[in-house]
Amino acid sequence: MRRHLIEDDLSEDEEEKKINKKEMSKMLKKQEKEELREMREQMIQDRNEKMAKKERILDEKYDQKEKERIQNEAIFKKEEENKLKQGEQEYDLWKDTFQVQEDGILDDHQTHQDLLNQFLRYIQIRKVVLLDDLAAHFDLTTNVKYKVFIPLSGYCG
Repeated sequence: MRRHLIEDDLSEDEEEKKINKKEMSKMLKKQEKEELREMREQMIQDRNEKMAKKERILDEKYDQKEKERIQNEAIFKKEEENKLKQGEQEYDLWKDTFQVQEDGILDDHQTHQDLLNQFLRYIQIRKVVLLDDLAAHFDLTTNVKYKVFIPLSGYCG
């Protein structure tokens, strides 16, 4: 019986060892699963952090380029304004050096009569004359040609 008790004790010890091995195996598997899960979570977190960092860098680059574009536009606008202002100043300088006089016919009656005779002679020689050609031949502006040619239409009729 003692032997039987010892064997029973041994068998109980063996069974406990088996149970402990099983539990230990379960615990190890559970621990491995937990470590794998933590590793995956860490990898996901690292990837998310890298993506966020890249996104921040891209946003900063975009903001920097936008600032540069705005600065360049401001510089370009300022240069255009300076060119325009300089052009106006140059125009003002040159404007004073030129004198503009009236084109066309003088007011005195004799000169007017001579010019009228020249017009009539020019028209009689060419038979058909465009007003623009006649005005160009006598260096008249548009306003003057209408003042002169409308009264002439009575002579040519």
